[in-house]
Order: sequence, then C-alpha cells, then structure tokens
Amino acid sequence: MEQTKERKNRDYTASAIKLCNPAEGKALLVRRKQLEEERKEAESALMNVPEFKTLQAANETYRENYDQLKLLIDQMGSYQDVEAGVYGLAYTRATQNYVVERVRSTLPPEIVKQVIVVSESVDRTKLNALVKADRSLRDKAEECMVTEKVVVVYEIKA
Repeated sequence: MEQTKERKNRDYTASAIKLCNPAEGKALLVRRKQLEEERKEAESALMNVPEFKTLQAANETYRENYDQLKLLIDQMGSYQDVEAGVYGLAYTRATQNYVVERVRSTLPPEIVKQVIVVSESVDRTKLNALVKADRSLRDKAEECMVTEKVVVVYEIKA
C-alpha cells in the first residue's frame, strides 16, 4: 500500500508582518483564486491560436536571454554603453536612513526642528532636500546615516 505525503501549507505566524487576517484580505484572495482559474481557461483557449504560440515562444526566448545576461554579468562583469543607452549590469541599491540621536547631536538645532517628526523619526526626504540646498550640511548629515539594506539590482536594456 503506497502512502502519499500530503503537503502542508506553510505557517507564517512567526515571520509575517502585521498578521491580523482582515476579512478584506480573504475576499481579495478568494477573488484572486477565481482570476487564476479564468486566466488558465483563457490561456487554454489561446493555446490553439498560432499567433499566441508564436508570442509564447518569443517571450520564452526573451526570458532565456535575460537569464543568460544575468549569468554573464555574475560571471564576467557588467557592460554599459551610456551613449547608446545599452546596459547589461548589476548595481547595488542601498536604503539609507538617518539615526535620530545622531541628527540631534550633529546637526544645527534649526535643521533638527525641521526634520525630526512627531513619531521620533527623521524625515529623510526633507533632510535630503536641505542637504542638497546647503552643501555645508553634507558631511554632518552623512555622519547621521546608517545603511539598512543593500540589494543587487540588474539593469538590462538594449
């Protein structure tokens, strides 16, 4: 007698952000399931249309090219031709925020009043604008920064 293991759904209780199961969320997820079924039916009907098959093949080739470019970038390095606007590169994008305590102790009081909001956080957009307007604040503002997240982003444009 052969037993088949039933796959359990993953429980995100420990890692989910703001897990509160709103009714609206369930309604949207039920609708999404319906939309998935409608999409599958439409795709199934289109499978018999030659132009759709051609489009699918072109999309698959395009995805394969993207994957090949990413692999090449990872193994051999990035490529860019700024003048032609052609890019095949990886770059880092960092999220930087200001530390409230550092802003208070480093920047002039008139700036501090403008950029620290009620929630005891720094209005990054406002401080960046002030730094842009007054370059003398740049070094001091940088002392108040902390990099929170660095991600690798691929830019592929031909």
